[in-house]
Amino acid sequence: EVYGFDMSNVRSVALKEPIVDPINPEQMISEPAVVWELDITKAKMGDLDFKTRAPLLFTQRNYCYGFTAFFLLDFTRCGRSTILSTDPRDMQTHWKQLVFYFKEPVAVEPGQLLDLGLDFTFPLNKDEKKRHMRVKANAAIELPTGKQLSWDEDYTYRW
Repeated sequence: EVYGFDMSNVRSVALKEPIVDPINPEQMISEPAVVWELDITKAKMGDLDFKTRAPLLFTQRNYCYGFTAFFLLDFTRCGRSTILSTDPRDMQTHWKQLVFYFKEPVAVEPGQLLDLGLDFTFPLNKDEKKRHMRVKANAAIELPTGKQLSWDEDYTYRW
């Protein structure tokens, strides 16, 4: 409920679009995982579509509400290495992080591993804007009971 309005019907639509938001480093409850490396001096448009797995190792007992994406750019051809980082643990810039929320939070414990599969595509068909990113995620985690919990998420980021 927001200002007296029942917003429950909006929830499922709102969760499909990641949001740009600064993340407090204390909100990070897992070790970061590298999901993609790209040499921008050799990249082609087709290189932007990729599939990967990101094993997230939890470092504290908490609820996991989703995952965060950020990037590091290492400019190595400048005579000396210069790094632009949007890692929440580094000095904040005008760049923020991209937050992908799960439909439901999952309780996690230190040492638990979330196996996160990610499929990034940048649709280029004439009916869609080029500045869209689709991310399909599948997640799996073993619960303390030994039961395996898995789910799928589908996101579209428009900018």
